[in-house]
Amino acid sequence: MTISTPSVNLHTSTHFTKDHSNILVEYLKEKEKRFPQRYSVEHLKVGGLKLSKHCELLEKKYIVVEEAGHFTNNLVWAGGVNNNINDIKKSLSENGFELTHPPIAVYFESKTNKYHLIDGRTRFKFLNNDYSIENVIVDVYEKLPSASERVVELGCGKLQAQANLNREIAGKVTDKDVISNVHSWIARGFIKKENAPNKKEEELEPDLTSIIEFLNDFYNPLYTTSNKKIENLAKAAKDTYNQNTKRLVWTDVKDVQKWLGVDRKKNIQLDEENEVVDEFDEAYGTFQAIRASDNCYVDIPYDPKTKRRGITHLEIDTTQARRTVAAAANHARMNPNCEIRLIAYVKQITDYENPIQQFNNETKRFVNTFKETLTKISECYFNGAPVIGETVKIYGVAPSLRDVHNLKELILYDDRHDVFYQKNGKSFNGISSHDLLNTVGIDDIADEEDND
Repeated sequence: MTISTPSVNLHTSTHFTKDHSNILVEYLKEKEKRFPQRYSVEHLKVGGLKLSKHCELLEKKYIVVEEAGHFTNNLVWAGGVNNNINDIKKSLSENGFELTHPPIAVYFESKTNKYHLIDGRTRFKFLNNDYSIENVIVDVYEKLPSASERVVELGCGKLQAQANLNREIAGKVTDKDVISNVHSWIARGFIKKENAPNKKEEELEPDLTSIIEFLNDFYNPLYTTSNKKIENLAKAAKDTYNQNTKRLVWTDVKDVQKWLGVDRKKNIQLDEENEVVDEFDEAYGTFQAIRASDNCYVDIPYDPKTKRRGITHLEIDTTQARRTVAAAANHARMNPNCEIRLIAYVKQITDYENPIQQFNNETKRFVNTFKETLTKISECYFNGAPVIGETVKIYGVAPSLRDVHNLKELILYDDRHDVFYQKNGKSFNGISSHDLLNTVGIDDIADEEDND
């Protein structure tokens, strides 16, 4: 049987079929030996796993999707988001779902009768959110009878990490991604911490030797065989652990809307029972994301009787400043007589040595690029006419850093003074909330191209 890059058109298909599954099985026969982390019986056995079903059809509704905002959602990527996400999105739209790569991997938990994502989170995200297809092709992994729950959890993590190494469908794994993954497993209690009785649990430093052992287990030899490289990665992970576990991850606009407490499609406030609670999570050793329950971001329509202007919100990634100009204009056209309030969010915080600086640079760059783009348009097409500021306004930015942001409040933007502020802002190490939100590195906020 000859297979030549077969694919499924996601714009026209509502289901994957058994024929699609059979094609993938046939194609993978020649490739499975390249992925021992997915298909070697002995390799899986070490992690307490077995492959119970290969290229099985499974309805999406049975797959568990994690809560928004948690930094462990996608363990293997530094910002909680695959660095190849835009290319994958484009490929799915233009080339369809190619039946040439290992399928999405899930772990079947018999106690709850649920399927948990292991590998293929990015592809599943788009299949689940952007297309009408109702099922997916999956490899199903289960626990070996003799294995403990702890061994299996680590085994699933190893499969996820190693499946993203040296594989064309995944993004390129970087040192920052490796370090982020280490942080996740420290937080879960799989990597030892120092023995210091006088310190609180969250203040304990990770043990360097334990990190090195973990890195050798997960990443040697697929990522590196250099002992020096492993040691340097371990030291970096140890030094930056506390910064990484105190950040939120906004994978997309829906995460931000959930934090805002709004169902944007229905234009209603989410029920209290759907809130993400601000509480310590023992399983992860960190805090879950919370939503701004004290505020209401439901759109207010224009009132023709009183002539009162309406208010509508548009959530936008800070890397999309130029595209925001067009998106806001279209939003205003669709919502006449309304004020358009832009709410930005920093998608990825990957600078663990200075996350505050990265956050501030991203937000400042967004504001500068947005304003400069409007000015250039005005100078080119409208003879330099002043930009009208009453229709579209940069309203604020979603918080990202637990230590320095009040996670219950939006970070507001004062256009008149060109500063960010929170009504109940936090100080940190003697630094005021104002300085924490507005100190930027001038050399780091140069205008840059939008990422699609």
